[in-house]
Amino acid sequence: MKNLEIMTSVISIAFILALVMGLAYITTRYIGMSSGKRFRNSNIKLIEVMSIGYQKYLYIVKVTDKFMVLSVTKDDVKLLDTVDGEKLIINKDEGLIGKDFKNILDKIINRQKK
Repeated sequence: MKNLEIMTSVISIAFILALVMGLAYITTRYIGMSSGKRFRNSNIKLIEVMSIGYQKYLYIVKVTDKFMVLSVTKDDVKLLDTVDGEKLIINKDEGLIGKDFKNILDKIINRQKK
């Protein structure tokens, strides 16, 4: 009788854990997809980020048709300069956003084989 109670408890805990993990996965996927759609067609685009020290970054941001260079620290954001867009070298690859993990992994593996 005691073994049956222990087995029932273990199965119910495993079921609850699987349910919580499944709901967390679904919620994460939903939030990720909705945030990608929300920012995809906005007027503000992050072009490039460069770390220049501990919690210090340079950002190139495109706002409508202007390119701005921002200095960002943990306490402050400053506009350093506006840049002519024709002088920038913009990589057309959109990075990892919106790409399938398998495609990214295949590219890395193929790069290492060469």
